[in-house]
Amino acid sequence: MRALIRASLRPARVFDQLWDDYPAYRKHVLSLFRNIGYAPKHSVFPRSEASLAAGASAGGDIGHFNPSPVNAATSSVHNPTDTYEVCANWKEITDIFEDVPQDLRLQEMQHMIMLGYSSEGQGNFVVCAINPTELHIRFRQSLFERLRVSSEGICQKIQSHRRRRAFIKRVWRALRRIHQNGDSGYLQLKPDIDVLEPHRDNATIVGHIVQSATRELIKTYYGEIATAVVTFVIALYLFFAAPSLAPKAQAWLFRSYDKGYVQGAIERIYSAFLVTAFITGLDLGMKWFEFKKDRPIRWNSGIDAIKQRKGRL
Repeated sequence: MRALIRASLRPARVFDQLWDDYPAYRKHVLSLFRNIGYAPKHSVFPRSEASLAAGASAGGDIGHFNPSPVNAATSSVHNPTDTYEVCANWKEITDIFEDVPQDLRLQEMQHMIMLGYSSEGQGNFVVCAINPTELHIRFRQSLFERLRVSSEGICQKIQSHRRRRAFIKRVWRALRRIHQNGDSGYLQLKPDIDVLEPHRDNATIVGHIVQSATRELIKTYYGEIATAVVTFVIALYLFFAAPSLAPKAQAWLFRSYDKGYVQGAIERIYSAFLVTAFITGLDLGMKWFEFKKDRPIRWNSGIDAIKQRKGRL
């Protein structure tokens, strides 16, 4: 099974400016992933066909050879063909791209950033630049459980890094200073993770990334939240207004009943509304804690996931 995580590089203007100098762009992205907590197993740099052939003639293991960064350091020109040649002969990378359609494989291999390793799921992943501000992170595992753990691990670290950076930025603003050194940006995850089975182009499992438990609760259970709020407001109003409403209700509707009986009926009504608000609120609180516990991803499998996305990956 394979999984695709989409992420945006922020601030976008920084990476837009670096795109023309691709080695500097790659170095900046690698620095960002090191700050998140993932160092590359091997740095993927452009190599000429001559140097690739020289490595093969020397008896080197091309599939696990660490491409030399010399060319990248001395030239700002990025040749996608060179990068593709390296990746196409790299077994750890080709294994991840095994079931990916050929046109997508070509596009992503030409802009490979790094090959990393997830200790949570004990598997490799690749990071590719789709454009100056968009990255694709791909996993491939034989079991969904390991794929799930790998995806959740990297998403959790990315979100933690983003929150930590936002906190530091607020502190520096409060001190009226400018944080200039060591700022390599941050990643903003796209909402969905698509998981595909071998030889299938439709997502069989969709993971929804939960950025905030509160926002996710409001988005998912807005009907229950509205019910809890409305019933609580009505119960609160009837609690204070019951003594004054009872005589009016008796005069308008219940002339055959005395005031005490009508007031008791109103009190039972607001009690029912209060119980409804309390039970609904308790259920919402439990769901909120579930979101906190299950973060950063909620997984959905079966026919609903297939209907949600039918694009190729």
